[in-house]
Amino acid sequence: MYRVEIQSQGNRFQVVLKGVRRLGGGIRGRIRGFSAASRKRFLDSLTSLELGRDVRGLFVTLTYKEVPSPSVCKQHLDRLGKMLVKEFPKGSAYWRFGLESEGERAYNPHFHYLFFNVKFLPVLWLEGVWSEVTDGMGGFVFVQEVRGWRQALAYVSKYMGKPVQERSLDYIAYLTGERWTGRMWGVLNRANLPVAEAFVLTYPFGAWFYRVKRCGRRVWKGVNRKRMAGFTLYRDDPVQWVKLCAVMVST
Repeated sequence: MYRVEIQSQGNRFQVVLKGVRRLGGGIRGRIRGFSAASRKRFLDSLTSLELGRDVRGLFVTLTYKEVPSPSVCKQHLDRLGKMLVKEFPKGSAYWRFGLESEGERAYNPHFHYLFFNVKFLPVLWLEGVWSEVTDGMGGFVFVQEVRGWRQALAYVSKYMGKPVQERSLDYIAYLTGERWTGRMWGVLNRANLPVAEAFVLTYPFGAWFYRVKRCGRRVWKGVNRKRMAGFTLYRDDPVQWVKLCAVMVST
């Protein structure tokens, strides 16, 4: 028998239909690029944080002067992560591996970070550390303050959540000899992320499910149109949607 699970956490509201047979899943293979499923997991994780309007973070971009392969870039990422945790033990961050640029090179590796609980990050210090962990291959460093979840999500959508073009993946394989990119995003110091309290309610399946989906489509046209599928919204106050579900169920 079907049932509907309503989830609310941070700025994420999610409706999940339970009891439906799902295809796919299983053990994940080697990673090549940034899939739609991976992008959604990234956004779900970010919007599940306690990010009010007054919460501040730091958006950081790290570039290269040269064009190392994805595996070499991940070695640099690991070294940098260890130094950042040592320097800012109470901080945490999301990182995203970028492959493309708007310039002439089809393959332009770089990293984006979104830091929390780090009030100040000296640019000159970070440039020195980045140069050290990359054995001199590190390029420029950019640091920008982020305020509130809306600005954080805007940076993620523009820079950290961009899909990867297939031609770029083919060019990387041609240029570096590596077909697999490895993980495209991850978390640094996960235990210190400001995770919001999660609320989960379960209701019996009914006609109200479709009425809620229609309401969701009015605010975001991307709501899944499949008859037996849930959806996710990123909103200022997802609790209002939880209340809407309760009203729909009772009417």
